[in-house]
Amino acid sequence: EWQHRFHRNINEDSARLAQGAEALVAYLDAPVGRAGQIQTPLDEVEAFWSTHGHHFEEVERRGAEVVTDLVAESELLASEQAREMARQRLEVYARDATAMPMDDLAEAVEEVGVDPLRLAARLAVPVAQVMRRLPHLPEELCGELGYLSCDGSGSILSRRAIAGFAMPKGAGGCPLWPLYRALGQPGTLMRVPLLQAGQDARHLLAFAHCEITETAQYGQPALRRAQMILVPATGGDVPASEEVTEVGLTCRVCPVADCAARREPSLVQINANSASAKEF
Repeated sequence: EWQHRFHRNINEDSARLAQGAEALVAYLDAPVGRAGQIQTPLDEVEAFWSTHGHHFEEVERRGAEVVTDLVAESELLASEQAREMARQRLEVYARDATAMPMDDLAEAVEEVGVDPLRLAARLAVPVAQVMRRLPHLPEELCGELGYLSCDGSGSILSRRAIAGFAMPKGAGGCPLWPLYRALGQPGTLMRVPLLQAGQDARHLLAFAHCEITETAQYGQPALRRAQMILVPATGGDVPASEEVTEVGLTCRVCPVADCAARREPSLVQINANSASAKEF
């Protein structure tokens, strides 16, 4: 019996080492420019999502029964870790699509817009579920829309790009983002006009919300997940009395000077100071 356990442990460890070696080789041998420099399982899943435009018509029509086939047929999901991540995300997508069918959601958006609070009241569903569902609408239905989600550590889990708001890959972003402010106020829905510093600065309206995904146990904290929806801000969306929050991307490349939230010096400011010194 002990010999059997020993051989089983050796076999399992060998299998894990082989998978790790394959992932490392794939990472090192990935050709430059391939599918936007896919390197990690999260990159593979993001590329898979972007290729489909964040919308899966088969899942909308047939639900979770097509998830396995979608994952198996994708060439972008090269690693087993990426396939498992995509499978889990698609299963959540399928549940949300069942709770909020596309026709009902499209009708509600046409009636009240993409405001998550008004949509949640209109459809009688939780705000967190509405915010997960909105990024999967085609642009012709919801208009231009950006999305970010993160876990309690601030690491980005998923995203949908929008012009005028740069998003980091994997690592956390600017501490001033409403996304991170929401982590400290679970259940509260925030509505914040913001402007990201940079050459492509654009006024946006952010809706941020945090939900408890696992209730607290003795000796264990409650797990949190925050989400943020970004839409273009128009004159009627932002009252003149409401202050616009200026945010950055990450401290390392943020041009905003004298920011109280800065955690490390900015390369942009360092380079600018070096250039000024040379000119002097």
